[in-house]
Amino acid sequence: MITLAEVQAFCAVARAASTSHALLQAVEEITAAMGFRYFALVHHIDLLNPAGTAVRLVNYPRDWVDAFEEGRLYAADPIHRASHSTTIGFAWSKVAAMISLHPRDYAVLAAARSAGLGDGL
Repeated sequence: MITLAEVQAFCAVARAASTSHALLQAVEEITAAMGFRYFALVHHIDLLNPAGTAVRLVNYPRDWVDAFEEGRLYAADPIHRASHSTTIGFAWSKVAAMISLHPRDYAVLAAARSAGLGDGL
C-alpha cells in the first residue's frame, strides 16, 4: 500500500514533468508502488492518426497494444465506455454492472485477458 506522501510526491513529479519520458517514468514508479504490473494513460482517439498532442503512455504487452490499435478496438472499448459513467476509478470486473456489454465487448475483454490484462483499475 502506498502512503499519502508517496501520492503527493508522484503528483509533484508528474506536474513538473517536462517530457513524456519523465511522465512515463513517474507513472511506472507509482504503478509499481501500488502493486500493478501494467498501466495505460491514453487519450481515447484514433491512435494511428493522432491529432495534436495526444497522450499515450502505455506499458501493456506490445502484442496487445498492436492488436488493440490495429483492430481499432478503442472505438468501442468497454472499459473506456464504462469510464464515462463514473468520476472515480473502478475495477474492470465491475464493468458489466456499469454498462450493457455486447458480444464484441466480451470478445475484447477475453482478448485482453489472454494478453495478460485480466483485471484492472
